[in-house]
Amino acid sequence: MRPTRVAPANLPSHFDATVRFVSTTDLTPPTAMRRSPLARAAFIATITLIVYGSLTPWWGWVDRGLSPWAYLSAPLPRYVTGFDLFVNVLAYTPFGVLGVLALYPRLRGVAAVVPIVVGGTVLSACMEALQTYLPQRVSSNIDLVCNALGVLAGAALVAPYASSVIDRGRLLELRARWFDDSASHFLLLLFLWPLVQFHPTPMLFGAGMISGAAEPLRALLALQALPTVFQPGEFMLAEAFVVFMATLATGLAFAAIQRPGSPRFKLVAWLMLATLVAKMLAYGNRLGPERALVWLTPGAVAGLLLAATALALALSAPRRAQLHGALVCALLWVVAVNVVPPNPYAIAFARVRRSLYPAYVPELLQWLAVAWPWLLALALGVATAASWRRPRAR
Repeated sequence: MRPTRVAPANLPSHFDATVRFVSTTDLTPPTAMRRSPLARAAFIATITLIVYGSLTPWWGWVDRGLSPWAYLSAPLPRYVTGFDLFVNVLAYTPFGVLGVLALYPRLRGVAAVVPIVVGGTVLSACMEALQTYLPQRVSSNIDLVCNALGVLAGAALVAPYASSVIDRGRLLELRARWFDDSASHFLLLLFLWPLVQFHPTPMLFGAGMISGAAEPLRALLALQALPTVFQPGEFMLAEAFVVFMATLATGLAFAAIQRPGSPRFKLVAWLMLATLVAKMLAYGNRLGPERALVWLTPGAVAGLLLAATALALALSAPRRAQLHGALVCALLWVVAVNVVPPNPYAIAFARVRRSLYPAYVPELLQWLAVAWPWLLALALGVATAASWRRPRAR
């Protein structure tokens, strides 16, 4: 808006220099409270995902003569792990977060938390009751309590900030303050990176493997002498290299789209932590909580430690250098993933328990895992070419 000149009346001439310009926005009333269609759509999507996940595999329904509510008064399960409790709490936390945002501004604060907690508890109770008719699932009163706690935690966490997020556009403000205007496609890609971890791969961060690409790449890069079967030591080094390059590619890409003054180290660290937690949850869900960290092999540990050290140094480099480094690492990553022989045990694991899920779920995850590193490399290539047409930036 145009600034409005406001001149104090009846002041001596020597006060003329103090005339100030006041934006017309200073004279307008505070922003009216508004609703968030995005939050409401995300809330509906969350409910859909909870129902879908709770009633998977959606086949084999049978009435065993039990009351669907018998689990409420059943004895506590004898074997409960901390991992199971954590997953059940975490699964319903988005319900609480998005539910409070969806109700705003009609209900705010405690008035929004109470119905969301009640609604989430009722939803969980119904899902546990329906699981009575699925032989593959076990209804549990402990799961119900954990789910209710997850809803409460999410609702209580976001309730004080609903106005800041929706009315004052706090997230949009942080987006504009921390990231470049053209960073939307990178943010979308990096948001999907933790989800890629839910597809089992022969090694940590072994996404991007295209069937039949190994031999053409070996011939193109003159790598025909590379062994087609690796010994354990060779595979450990190969995995360390893949993890190192994948971590550097994603970390540097995330840093390169951030503006000067953004908390680069914290944001990159949170991205990497979310990725590793997603991998842990994926393995724990498929193989059991006792094997949730089976992916943390010596090669993976070495690659993560080396990449963390390199990132600590590279995050202070100019953003153009970070962008170029991310592109080089992404290209080396996809080449290594495709020319390194797969781990036979991991291939066997990739086929385990697939029949327990609808066919399209693992297929979608597989396509995402194959395409994601190549899409990242493509986006980095386009951004690198564009970077030469604008001034160098820190």
